[in-house]
Amino acid sequence: MQKLHFRQYLAITCAFIIVVAFFHQWLLTF
Repeated sequence: MQKLHFRQYLAITCAFIIVVAFFHQWLLTF
């Protein structure tokens, strides 16, 4: 298993937070 670099880990975390926030906003519209 390859070790993730800190930058890659940070990018994945940020993308996950953005997706969660977007999904949360989408749920609030209904």
